[in-house]
Amino acid sequence: MRIRSNVLALTIFLIPLSGAERSAHPSTPSLAKSLINSNTTFDGNRIRSTMENNGMFVSYRIYHITGYAGMEWPQGFGAWINFASGIWIGGQVGGNTLVSAAEYGSDFVPGPYGGDSGDPAFRFYKIQASDFNDPYGNPDMVDWPADQGAPWLDANGDGVYNVYDGDRPRLSGDQMIWYVANDGDTLHHVIFQTLPLGVEVQMTVWGYDRRDSFGDMMFVKALVINKGPASIDSAYIGIWDDPDVGDYTDDFVGCDTTLALGFCYNDGEDSEYMVPSRRRSATTCSRDPSSPRRVTLPGPSVAFTPAIRTCPWSPSST
Repeated sequence: MRIRSNVLALTIFLIPLSGAERSAHPSTPSLAKSLINSNTTFDGNRIRSTMENNGMFVSYRIYHITGYAGMEWPQGFGAWINFASGIWIGGQVGGNTLVSAAEYGSDFVPGPYGGDSGDPAFRFYKIQASDFNDPYGNPDMVDWPADQGAPWLDANGDGVYNVYDGDRPRLSGDQMIWYVANDGDTLHHVIFQTLPLGVEVQMTVWGYDRRDSFGDMMFVKALVINKGPASIDSAYIGIWDDPDVGDYTDDFVGCDTTLALGFCYNDGEDSEYMVPSRRRSATTCSRDPSSPRRVTLPGPSVAFTPAIRTCPWSPSST
């Protein structure tokens, strides 16, 4: 497919089947730079996920020095279900196959395409539903990056974001994180060592603080825009993932193509998650400990030549 404005919703469900915790995950080498530009934590419900502003939805690099992975569930339990995860985009430009990837490292850098990745404005912006009760109390609410592409509501129709004029971010869920990244830095493009595709990725991460299964979901939406000089043919967008369901040595993966579903599970009771000291609190958090699942929900195609739209993943437990 030629890269056009394409909406793609990729949702990860964490269904309790078997668990995950801190593990001595093997150190996986990567050609990517070890630089961490900026990091934050999604902690808006029972999931806690560390991430970087370079397409890595789940980053092990923040806490791996202490042996932890990137995503904890339930939050505060000391159990880890995902080591690392990120967006992959591939396609053909001028007959050449180009790939931009985020995995153990990333080909993406902070900021819009053509911008200065060192600009402190190109950072994470994190807001809560409660911030709307005091919109001036959170600097991210006041400095909301509408000029970078972040969604917002224009109270007076002047096209300029100003929280003091009544403008507000367009909030999804009870906690939302937003940032923009791009793959235009040739020197940073080292995972597959291809030239950049020339794309900008505007990321929105959100979740719902609820007692039902929505409290175990993290949604990630990516608006991918072709900012390069050429169209991208035969384009594919996907999620790269390294799930760790407790003891990473006994995990299996599978898929259901009819549901566009990928999942990870244990070969039996997990040796790490279901240790006696944790069994009681694990079963009170949910019916069983959790297994990460990912569902791809394709959206409609919109004919607009140099652009894609994408909406990645989320997790759930019942």
